[in-house]
Amino acid sequence: FPYHIPRLLILDITHACNLSCQICDIWKTAETEKDIDSVYIKKILFEAKELQIKEIALSGGEPLLREDIFGIFDYARDLKITNLWVLTNGILVKKYMQKLLPYLRDNTISVVISLDSLKQDLHNQIRNSSFAWQRTMESLHMLSSLKKETPQINFNVITIILNQNLEELPDLADFVKSIGVNSLQFQVLLPNNLKMAERKKSSFWVTEERWPILDVTIDRLTALKKENPQFIKNSIDNLSLVKKYYRGTLIPDDIKCLSAYKTILASNQGTYTTCFSPYGDIQTQDLKDVLNSKKITQA
Repeated sequence: FPYHIPRLLILDITHACNLSCQICDIWKTAETEKDIDSVYIKKILFEAKELQIKEIALSGGEPLLREDIFGIFDYARDLKITNLWVLTNGILVKKYMQKLLPYLRDNTISVVISLDSLKQDLHNQIRNSSFAWQRTMESLHMLSSLKKETPQINFNVITIILNQNLEELPDLADFVKSIGVNSLQFQVLLPNNLKMAERKKSSFWVTEERWPILDVTIDRLTALKKENPQFIKNSIDNLSLVKKYYRGTLIPDDIKCLSAYKTILASNQGTYTTCFSPYGDIQTQDLKDVLNSKKITQA
């Protein structure tokens, strides 16, 4: 092909959510932004398979809230797509476990569950819920038990690095590893995930007096990465940059944005887009034409 094939395709398939997290703004638009039609989701999955894109993720909102989500899984299975990531808060995993099991067993999907604290009160505060932690932990333990019977089941965790959870992050890593989680990825706080280019701070931002604790935590996570290179998904360089991120001292030479190059985001509104602007239309353009366009080069 005359164009670069991305490593990761993220499909934002719904803004509906069963939580109203304090670290997320997507749920606020659920009433005003209609879900992308499954016809176009299937179109993108077909094109991604044809282009041999290695990693595909379904994000939201909460993807398991879509009434047609199992039809989407069936289509992915028909295409022989494997390890289609489903990014979820974990609340519905237990409820739908029997329906999810066939797709987990044949590796059509792998679930990626958000867990921000081992402390019930803190996780629930972040998630603005009285039950989120309990449901998420039930789902994790259920997946852990299933994996003992069916080792090929792939389930993963994403944790946001926050001012309030710094001290416990190494223990959280040890815990999820002990229950058989395939991988753990740490992410920094994105204060506005609707306008990703915006850099405002919130009550969860790591404050200056906590920077020394942040540094110790990142050093411990880096040591864990060296001991478990496949388990911790972040690179060592990525972890080191977290210190500069929360200090506001990142410079362009530290990291190059690879949006529209290694990572393609298909938005729930029917566009391929970066944080700043769209560069393609899901409904009227084939992905290979988008990848070969002047607009993506400009993006």
